[in-house]
Amino acid sequence: MKLKFWGHEIDVQRKELGFLLAAGTAFMYAAYSIKNEFSNKKNSASEPASTPPPAADVPQDEAVKPQTWADDFHKNYSMPKLPPFLAQIIQGCPKGYEDAMTMALFAELGALCFSKVRSVYLDRVMHSPSLLSIVEAPFGSGKSKFETLYKCLFERLIEIDNAKLSKGKTNEIIQNIGINTSLSMFYDVTASNQKVHMLILESEIGSVIDALKKQSGLSYEHLRKAFENGLVYQNTKVKDSATGMFPVYLNGVFAGTPDAVEKFIDKEIEGGTASRFIWTTIPENGREIATLNMPQGQDLDKIRDQIDEWHDKYCYHTDNGMDIASDETVIDLCYVNDALEKWLDNQYDLFEMDGNSARNDIRSRAATIAFHAAIIIHMLWGQPTKTEVEKRKAVTDLAIYVADYCIERFIHKFGAKHNLQREANRSAEYVKPEQQKESTVTIKGVPLDVARQMYEWYKPNVDGHGYPAIVKKWGEEYNLKYPNQVCRLFEELKTQGYVS
Repeated sequence: MKLKFWGHEIDVQRKELGFLLAAGTAFMYAAYSIKNEFSNKKNSASEPASTPPPAADVPQDEAVKPQTWADDFHKNYSMPKLPPFLAQIIQGCPKGYEDAMTMALFAELGALCFSKVRSVYLDRVMHSPSLLSIVEAPFGSGKSKFETLYKCLFERLIEIDNAKLSKGKTNEIIQNIGINTSLSMFYDVTASNQKVHMLILESEIGSVIDALKKQSGLSYEHLRKAFENGLVYQNTKVKDSATGMFPVYLNGVFAGTPDAVEKFIDKEIEGGTASRFIWTTIPENGREIATLNMPQGQDLDKIRDQIDEWHDKYCYHTDNGMDIASDETVIDLCYVNDALEKWLDNQYDLFEMDGNSARNDIRSRAATIAFHAAIIIHMLWGQPTKTEVEKRKAVTDLAIYVADYCIERFIHKFGAKHNLQREANRSAEYVKPEQQKESTVTIKGVPLDVARQMYEWYKPNVDGHGYPAIVKKWGEEYNLKYPNQVCRLFEELKTQGYVS
């Protein structure tokens, strides 16, 4: 066989033809690939590829990884100026940990430094610095650093509580407790604490899941009640145990991998547990292992001294071996309320534009969380007066940042599921007749199938099948006393399209 190849005729055996065709195909594919690769490199050098942001209500597993969400969030929102006390701690955090560490510290400081500080919110109810925070940490990324920081800062207070707990039953005030605390012990401490907060820090959320499954321990209900200081009730005949109704003052910081966190909250989105938490994230480890650079020596002693000073003034102090709860310190946060009211209006405007129901449903809860954080921020800034404009602006800026973080993170992580559950609930409440199962439909108190039987019996206009006969036949069972009732029943059947 003769073939022309670049202008030359050559003899080719049949068995060699397949080899030549395969070689030619490979050559052309290689040339095409090189051309495309060169073109792509050229385009990427001149026009950087842009990744569209994920939809606001796309679940985490269908959109981007948590740390990528954080990068995207910070394109639009920047961490404002922190109070000096907080700034000196956060500056030692690994890169990418700033948000999570700040929110965790709010929960810890609220419980252990400013527990008895109160302020009136937009709902005209007195609020406390009650906060719950969760840290989503990819495997091996360093969630234990949150426990390390907690132990370092609050070492003195933890040791005091450990000594009290070692005694067993006690009427003393205890603040640092574990997730496996029995329910009876929890109620006893709640009663003894006189509205002083407890704090649970658990760096393995799997332990939280296991603890909440126990009938003799804490439950999701207690976490929900902790957010608004709801009441719990204990009725016991056990000697030295408290009986009565007591408000729950409990803050919490939990950490876990995204998979473990999903198991923790999966069935609690609709119940409102999820929206009561601040959902934070930290990034995966890069080339360099993330390290926590805490103040040392005298600098650390100064931080602990300041914590002790706040604790004795705004939580409780010990006098002659007796724990005495501090009086409530009421602060005026009208300026924060004004800022949050505007923020709530802006969120409603966004809802009207994007139609995302989760934003409208969650905005109030996110603003409440921000207000609780603002109690702490205000105190950390030294309770700025009206004349200290810059400090008050720093308080509101950080409070609004907390609100933005809470709502955007919730919408990203839970928005789609929340909206589905919301729609299911609406369907349960507002089902149109044509959407219902006919077996459940009644027309003027008469089951649809019976009403149809009446109509079909009446329809032929047979003598003796008139309205009075229908009243006689079915009236007693379905409360049809008069012929005009039957007439209206049939009119309604026609109106709703069940008969023609």
